[in-house]
Amino acid sequence: MFRLAPDSAFDALGFAAHHGTDPVTGRPFSLYVTPDRDERGWGAVLVDRSTRPRLVVGVPHPVFDIHTEKLGIAIHRQVPGSVLLVAGAHRDAAGGRADVAHNARSVFHVLATEFARRKLPQVQVHGFADETFPEAEVIVSTGAAPTSGAARDVASALRRAGLVTCRAWTRPCGQLEGRTNEQGRAAHDLDAPFIHVELNWSLRRDPARRELLAAAIGQALGR
Repeated sequence: MFRLAPDSAFDALGFAAHHGTDPVTGRPFSLYVTPDRDERGWGAVLVDRSTRPRLVVGVPHPVFDIHTEKLGIAIHRQVPGSVLLVAGAHRDAAGGRADVAHNARSVFHVLATEFARRKLPQVQVHGFADETFPEAEVIVSTGAAPTSGAARDVASALRRAGLVTCRAWTRPCGQLEGRTNEQGRAAHDLDAPFIHVELNWSLRRDPARRELLAAAIGQALGR
């Protein structure tokens, strides 16, 4: 059976453990977070404890990719048993080493890789400016990995929700396809599903559309 590390393992890494019940879903959770005073800024791990782990939601650039942390929580709440990984520092911090999507030595990457080793699907959310790729609101890709059924399911669900979606396996999507993403590379090496989702600013800033997107991803990956 898949088991997450005990609180003591997170404590040894400097994470503080908090346990409770999500006021929105009513499901039990465990939250592991590095305190504000901890200069390492390793971020947070939020685990839905209502059932076995079944999905990893990654937010590598909180604050920089505005509102992706809110999207991460929204997707997490859509899927019982999901695990939310959130980086803890601005991507430009420490000379760019805090960009966990491109740092294979980060705690974020180590955790994501371990989940990939257990074959858990992972969806990672990013943001881009509207003018960077005006042809689409959402870009779905699989990074360095081959196209997967899970990625196709996500793209189809987003289109059914009325979101203008670029699928990287059918056409170029403005070099926003996550091909150098380290978690995507690790998932490819471990034969685990990885879905890279880029969201434009107009979508991210609209709370109702964020919930629409989260529901569509949850529908596709929460089966």
